[in-house]
Amino acid sequence: MRLIKDEEMNTFPKLYETENIKTGNKTLQMKFMEVKSGWEWYLTEFDAEEKIAFGFVKGFEKEWGYFSLTEMEDIPTIIRDETFIKIQFKDLKC
Repeated sequence: MRLIKDEEMNTFPKLYETENIKTGNKTLQMKFMEVKSGWEWYLTEFDAEEKIAFGFVKGFEKEWGYFSLTEMEDIPTIIRDETFIKIQFKDLKC
């Protein structure tokens, strides 16, 4: 399942583009979730060519890291939260 539409691919900050922004002020652009486990991925930066994202992950731990959209799209229980509206990290209820 495609998690990001073609017309959205190049609308996000590129990898490392927000590294000088304080963590609390980083914008969470998009949210993905795994419906069975409750894991959540919040995209902040994206490489459209490699389909690699950087962002905040809520899983076993809460941490910042890289994740592959190609791998996530192969898992049918990972979906995009279509109701998610961009927010700053400091406004995320963890």
